[in-house]
Amino acid sequence: MLIVFREGIVSPGDLPTLKEPKDCAGEPQVRLEEIYLPIKKELDRIENELRNQLLSSEDKFILKVNEYLLGNAGKRLRPSLVLLCAKTNNHLDEKAIPVATALELIHTGSLVHDDVLDEATLRRKRVTINTRWGNESAILTGDYLYFKAFSILSQVKE
Repeated sequence: MLIVFREGIVSPGDLPTLKEPKDCAGEPQVRLEEIYLPIKKELDRIENELRNQLLSSEDKFILKVNEYLLGNAGKRLRPSLVLLCAKTNNHLDEKAIPVATALELIHTGSLVHDDVLDEATLRRKRVTINTRWGNESAILTGDYLYFKAFSILSQVKE
């Protein structure tokens, strides 16, 4: 069997072999930092854009909640996947940054809403928005994040 890539033909013997499941039980073979290396500059831009979006409100309560959210950042897997897909398809341009930023805001908003539905008290070892400020504030925070995301997406051409 031969596999055809843009760079040429590869035989199965040229491909890396997968380790047996028992070999993968310990530490991951590849760390996220290694996966993020080709898109580090763009991820930094997304992080800055998230800060700008979340800290742009003039409302002190919204600012307080958003600062709390920023202090509990995740792995940024979703924006990373957007960037890696864009890079793979030679489309890592100015459009990928806002799309990836919006996706992270939508994801975060859905987590805030999910915590209300599940009555969760902790997320990533920190008190949830609904536990700290109540369900109403948490729902509105999630909605606010959706609004910010859709506002960003409305600016993307094509």
